[in-house]
Amino acid sequence: MHISVAKLGGEDDLLTIEIASDLTIKDLKAVIESESDFGIQAGQMNLYHDGKTKTREKSRLTFE
Repeated sequence: MHISVAKLGGEDDLLTIEIASDLTIKDLKAVIESESDFGIQAGQMNLYHDGKTKTREKSRLTFE
């Protein structure tokens, strides 16, 4: 699956990556940290989808 990730407040900061749909939120944050130049450590990231925070680190990706 392809996802696009933007840095909050960063107009030009956009990362599009191919990921497995069975990743955990924690693993996704690690991928974003390693693939981006956002300068944010995985442990300091907050991920949002449809205005809701994805907080459960061990949960699998679901974007329903």
